[in-house]
Amino acid sequence: MTVVTAIIDNQHRYARTGEEVNSLILTAVAEPHDWATLFYVWDRPCRESDDGSLHEYPTNQLRLDTEPDAGWGALNYVDTAGRPDAPGVWNSLNPEPPRFAPTIWFDPGTPTAFPESAVLPIERVRAALTEFCRTGKRPTCIQWQDGRWF
Repeated sequence: MTVVTAIIDNQHRYARTGEEVNSLILTAVAEPHDWATLFYVWDRPCRESDDGSLHEYPTNQLRLDTEPDAGWGALNYVDTAGRPDAPGVWNSLNPEPPRFAPTIWFDPGTPTAFPESAVLPIERVRAALTEFCRTGKRPTCIQWQDGRWF
């Protein structure tokens, strides 16, 4: 059985059914958050302990942030399979970036923003997230550009 894990506002949330997955997607995309949201698709729930002794995650992750009221967002995909020292890292690509889009934060705590070329209409972010939750792979419904490993 596939389990979708979302870390939304630093809280682990899990989904196993289509309805639960759709609810996680809606929460991640349509509501404002103080932190970027992380998604994982795996054969079990992702988990970690407070003391760091337990850290169970798959080798790939989809990160996103949105500005729901403005209608924009951005995505980052990382896959460390086989090369944890040199992972594949990609940001979403908008070949025609918006002129007046808001800042979309990769990590608001540092603060590190996504590049302007990564900003997409929120419906495209939702479509890519939906595909990722279904396949567990880098979505093909959007274009990608090289990203940085932070």
